[in-house]
Amino acid sequence: MRLHVSVAVHLRLSSPVVALLCLAGAMHAQELHRLKELTPFTMQGSVNGTMTGNSISGIDRRQMPFFWMLQGSAVATVYEVQLPFSFVFSERERSFQQPFNEFGISPTYKWMKLHLGYRSLSWNRYTVNGMRFLGAAVELRPEDFEFAAMYGRLARAVEEDPANPLAVPAYTRTGWGVMAKMGNNEGFFQLSGFWSVDDTASLQRLPTSVRPQENVTSAFSAFFVFFDWLSADFDVGASFHTLNRLSPELSENGLSGKKQANRVGHFKDYFDVRTSSTLSFATRAGLQFRFPWFDARLEYELIEPEFSSFGSYYFNSDIQNITLAPNTTLLDGMLRLNASIGVQSDNVGDTKAATTTRLITSVNAGWTPDQMWNIDGQISNYATSQAATREPLNDSIRIRNVNTSVSITPRMMLESDELRHVVMLSVALMVYDDMNIVSGRFSGTTSTTSSLSYMLGFKNSPWSTGAAVSWSSTETSYGVTGNTGISVNGATSFFEGALNLSLAIGYSLITVGSAGPSGVFTETFSTGYRASGNDQFSLSVSGSQNGGGSEYNPAFREVTAAFNYTRALSWAPYAESPPAFAPESAQ
Repeated sequence: MRLHVSVAVHLRLSSPVVALLCLAGAMHAQELHRLKELTPFTMQGSVNGTMTGNSISGIDRRQMPFFWMLQGSAVATVYEVQLPFSFVFSERERSFQQPFNEFGISPTYKWMKLHLGYRSLSWNRYTVNGMRFLGAAVELRPEDFEFAAMYGRLARAVEEDPANPLAVPAYTRTGWGVMAKMGNNEGFFQLSGFWSVDDTASLQRLPTSVRPQENVTSAFSAFFVFFDWLSADFDVGASFHTLNRLSPELSENGLSGKKQANRVGHFKDYFDVRTSSTLSFATRAGLQFRFPWFDARLEYELIEPEFSSFGSYYFNSDIQNITLAPNTTLLDGMLRLNASIGVQSDNVGDTKAATTTRLITSVNAGWTPDQMWNIDGQISNYATSQAATREPLNDSIRIRNVNTSVSITPRMMLESDELRHVVMLSVALMVYDDMNIVSGRFSGTTSTTSSLSYMLGFKNSPWSTGAAVSWSSTETSYGVTGNTGISVNGATSFFEGALNLSLAIGYSLITVGSAGPSGVFTETFSTGYRASGNDQFSLSVSGSQNGGGSEYNPAFREVTAAFNYTRALSWAPYAESPPAFAPESAQ
């Protein structure tokens, strides 16, 4: 792995320069004769600034009294070479390290793209899947072929500070990866790999709560279309993970687990294999069926224990999933049915005393008989149970529960030449039943919610208004919590829609057990003003007053105000009109 470090440092210094030279060379060779026909420079995007203030009394502060953020994104086009970039400034971390600043740019020319600064990529679920990094990457996408490479910092060093709990200690983590893909929508093959490592010398003091780690992942993916109605896809991934780079190097008897010792021992010539090293695998396969009125997907996934990937934000391991998801449309499109049934279990390596199994089912239905009526319904059931494996399982700790939810939402819309009426009713029931002989006496829950809303709109006027009533009740072994509320709202606009105003006022009566009821008033006022085609201002002020009623629900008052300004950018100094494209979203 030491060889990889030196190669990565070289890539960090040279890749942006080389890629830019390639882009310039390609443009010079292929487009020089068309320079007079091309627009030299255009830019389109936006800059957004936000300031938020908060005042609260009666309870502990829940957010900072003042916060600001400046962010923007734009696409500059130089002779058809697109240069999308973005930035973020804020004071979110002003109390312990440095401002939360991010810059990123992704210049694009034809099938070539370069990423510089803070960027994120998604190649495969088991290697690189949305992890944000600070560095450089290149993507080449000619017809039926794709290649990508990246190098960057995944996490910066944070020293351990017992006096500041927000300063979570971390080592500097860097990573690099490559990906190659061949094929198209009719079928493809993909190979990807990612390596990341924590720098043991990046902290002055050895933290007590974290250890430097190393992770190498690789994956192979494929997609096939067999018939018009049948396609298949699968992924296979492997993860070599060292939990502590400071642990001793692996000897013949270094690992307590014989299976892991046999696995990682074969890689001693390639990696720094240590006693905390593991090698795990993951696989996923799916079949997609498509017919004119019906489609379904059958999927299987298995992820071994301790499988991890530093190229993804979060990973569930030690699970096995089988899922069937059919969908159909009936009665000339008036009835829509979506369903899903799946079985999930853990203890993939048969190392636990019990295996936990979850049966997950859900059905969603939508019925639209005409333009006036629409009804949506949903039923879901999550059942969890445990079965003993290596030894008998005590009933007092056995997990067995069922979570069931049912909801129905009918809507009615009536229209005349001048008015539009919309009435919506929503009713939902959720029941959690714990069948454990010990915890079942305390953790069962039944929750019921309902709401009825009405909206009135004037077709020849910018005014609109509405009202809503709601009721909810949650019953547990500790008592019943209820909430009854009513709200009214209104909105309008002036100056041909340039100025918008809205106001909402609500009142809720909350009861908790035998404690007295507590009333809560809420008010929200918002306004937006479009000063020009490029400038937009907005202001919102919200307040709440809680009357209290118990030590668990103290009285308090809170006011929050937010001001926002957005400036749209559209500059084409050498063209008669701005380019007709939207800026690429920041990655």
